[in-house]
Amino acid sequence: MTDSRRRPRRETRHPSFSLRQTVLFFGLVAIALCAAGLALKLLVDLLTVGLLRSR
Repeated sequence: MTDSRRRPRRETRHPSFSLRQTVLFFGLVAIALCAAGLALKLLVDLLTVGLLRSR
């Protein structure tokens, strides 16, 4: 006679999708990219003004 009961299987749960974490992540990435762009622009402006004054 065979045993008809199912063996308990390990539950593999995937973490649920979190819209709040996704928005927070991309918001922080956008802020970091904007800050890096502004810092680069400031650096270029300072270098070009410095080069113009030295001539």
